[in-house]
Amino acid sequence: MNVSLAQKSIIDKVKGLKDPHLLEAIESLISFSTTKKKYNLSSEQKKSIEQSRNQISIGNFSTQKNYFSELRQWLKEK
Repeated sequence: MNVSLAQKSIIDKVKGLKDPHLLEAIESLISFSTTKKKYNLSSEQKKSIEQSRNQISIGNFSTQKNYFSELRQWLKEK
């Protein structure tokens, strides 16, 4: 689907929406994706991001599939 068709399809669907919460969420998403605002991070936030990147680079992470599998197991034990 090209961009013009996708835009038209989205506009048509949004026009039919009546739920104000859903419309607010869509507006928020669109505003977020079109904002070029830069965020200033604290040194603690930057350190946390760097630690996370290092963990990923050495393979110290879990896939979403594994996470949900572990979560289901944990819930069964409760």
